[in-house]
Amino acid sequence: MNFLKTLLLTYIVSTSLHAEKITKTHANGKPKLVYSTNPQGQKHGKYTSYYENGRPKLQCTYVNGKRHGAYMTFHENNRIHERIMFRDGLIHGQVQVKTDKGIITKDTHYTKGINYYPISKAFMKSGLQKVLKTKPKKGDLKHASSKNIKAVQLLNAYRFICGVPADVELKDEYSEYAAAGAALCAKINRLDHTPKNPGLPEEEYKKGYHGTSHSNLSMGTAMELTPSAYMDDSDKSNISRVGHRRWCINPAMKYSGFGAKGKYSAMYSFDRARPSAFEYNFISFPARGYMPSKYFKASYAWSLSLNPSKYSKPNKASIKVHIYSMGKSSTLPFKTTGKEPLKLNYFNVNLDGIGIPNCIIFRPDKISTKRGSKYWVEILGVKGRDGKSAKVEYVVEFS
Repeated sequence: MNFLKTLLLTYIVSTSLHAEKITKTHANGKPKLVYSTNPQGQKHGKYTSYYENGRPKLQCTYVNGKRHGAYMTFHENNRIHERIMFRDGLIHGQVQVKTDKGIITKDTHYTKGINYYPISKAFMKSGLQKVLKTKPKKGDLKHASSKNIKAVQLLNAYRFICGVPADVELKDEYSEYAAAGAALCAKINRLDHTPKNPGLPEEEYKKGYHGTSHSNLSMGTAMELTPSAYMDDSDKSNISRVGHRRWCINPAMKYSGFGAKGKYSAMYSFDRARPSAFEYNFISFPARGYMPSKYFKASYAWSLSLNPSKYSKPNKASIKVHIYSMGKSSTLPFKTTGKEPLKLNYFNVNLDGIGIPNCIIFRPDKISTKRGSKYWVEILGVKGRDGKSAKVEYVVEFS
């Protein structure tokens, strides 16, 4: 045996001696954790943890200390809870979460650790169907008609698309204010958030004024369809702020109310009653990932509101927005080298405290919202709370 063969055999023997299988047990003697390590002490191979009853709690595979392949957790009834795909330590592929009854609550897709598609195409379709069929909780208010219910269902549909909590409920008090606000607009025959008293009894006027000053207002659109008009918000008088839109998809909203009088209607918008914080980097419309074509038109402005707790106030002078047509490319992140971004026909930054402040508003000159049309968005000049440059980029695929 020559020197090289001897050296190789010695290495194989020594490394195998240092590889280790580790087993830990519950108090009842059943296995709690079983996995192996490589010679460097890194997890390597199958990794399994167990409940006390012996059923698996977690199963995954490591390759030299990094997760690779399917990572699965289980409910105690043995149904799959989470299924996450990994590649070389990064989430890469589908992430799906289910209840102990097998109902899917999350279905998303990552590419090299980045969540480009927050909602899968199938889950987007089924989720919208569920939202539009769910009757929101309501009191015994006379205004909680089928039209009110349809209005809040449509509002929740847009919220679901944008990835914010889509369980807004009707509140009696808010619907009363919205109805009074719509009646006040009808009385003066115009939209006005801060109207003067046209001669109404003071108590009636105050209630109407509270409604107009705390609501989105609309004229000429059926009340149950007004969330679509508010989400458009791209006319000359609204595009600089897209304020109605920002109130509609404000994550903090938990309750709303709708009211109408003649051709005027109102949606109570100033609610921030959601009890727990909602984790996000930014809220955009059209939504990042899959965007149902039915809910967006080419004439609509695009908007992105940055989470104030994560980003500094954007400076209009330093913000640059680039939108690229991706064609048939499925490579993410999209390679923009040598490619020209689409021309914009509108751009603004609005810092008002409307829903989420720190809003970047833009509109490409020509786009298609046909199914399969994909666009890559890059926003340059954004800074984190620490003052350092922060990359903001995402894909929009109309579906």
